[in-house]
Amino acid sequence: MENTCNMILSEKIIDKENYLPALFNMIPDAISITRKDNGKCVEVNNGFINLFGFSELDIIDKTTLELGIWKNKKDRELLLKEIEKNKYVNDREFCVNNKFGNDIFVLISCQIFIVDEVEYILTIAKDITKIKEDQIKILKSAKELEYKNHALEEFVYVASHDLQEPLRIVSNYCQLIQEIYDGLDKKNINSKDKSEMDTYIRYVLDATSRMRFLIKDLLDFSKVGKDELNYEHIELRDLIETVLFDFKVKMNENKCKVTIDKMPKIYAQKTQISQIFHNLISNAIKFKGYAPLRIHIGVEEHGDMWKFSISDNGIGIEQKHLKYIFGLFKRLHDKQKYPGTGIGLALVKKIVELYGGEIWVESKCGKGSTFYFTLSKK
Repeated sequence: MENTCNMILSEKIIDKENYLPALFNMIPDAISITRKDNGKCVEVNNGFINLFGFSELDIIDKTTLELGIWKNKKDRELLLKEIEKNKYVNDREFCVNNKFGNDIFVLISCQIFIVDEVEYILTIAKDITKIKEDQIKILKSAKELEYKNHALEEFVYVASHDLQEPLRIVSNYCQLIQEIYDGLDKKNINSKDKSEMDTYIRYVLDATSRMRFLIKDLLDFSKVGKDELNYEHIELRDLIETVLFDFKVKMNENKCKVTIDKMPKIYAQKTQISQIFHNLISNAIKFKGYAPLRIHIGVEEHGDMWKFSISDNGIGIEQKHLKYIFGLFKRLHDKQKYPGTGIGLALVKKIVELYGGEIWVESKCGKGSTFYFTLSKK
């Protein structure tokens, strides 16, 4: 760096009459020369113009601050302090902006040099945006792999436990039915034996039904994020009303009243967004209290996200359970009283995260719950 700086010795810093201008512009990295006293650019190369998108006329006699290159002005201040202290800077990573406001990741090196008693700063910025994007993709892939491995561990658990339990029931009661039939005169089955066999058959059917729903929910969970998404513009109000229609009978039974804020139009995959609202509304109905059920579906803008809420006046959730309820197969209640597979909220969480959002819940026992989730406007 120092040898390079000492080569540049003329009134205009770059001698237009010799080979230095050609060499200066052949270098692909962005190079600028600024006065140390006022920070104004006196020379830039083609690499600088190409990287930041400004013309030479835009740049000369302007500071990088005036050009709006710095995404964070404090980064510039820290860089200048280090230059002042050490007279040079080597390979400092920064995120800057081009003329169009796009983020660029660069490695910046600087060196102070003197020409005719005037101090200048030679700055070389190496574009590492592609490298950073690749790093981000690798980190994202690593997180997704970690998440999938965790889901796989939970699946192994349910395969070895939850799926085995209904099969065990089916097997046991089929054996009991077989034993009864083996010991009966087929022509003279009394009402007591018939009633007992009817009960066993009902248990078998209930167990197989639970297993069917569990497998369906597992398949739904495993598909999220794998299929090619068919995005479309969705009128959320229409979608929510369609979901509510599925619960019309249960809502009438519970004298349920639903209120809905004015909903936006979003760009998403319709089936997945339906799954979010279907599961959360279903839970609100399932875990109702003694009072007539009230559900409110709200929305508000939250920066570049939509923040949705689904509130109810149901039985609520104990604080100690709030952090666990979005886990796969996490159940808080007896499955006979509150049927379900323990997959619904995990499925909702997975879909919300697929759209760059997050989900959480606020609740008080006996007072009801409010589930919040965000979806990117983009």
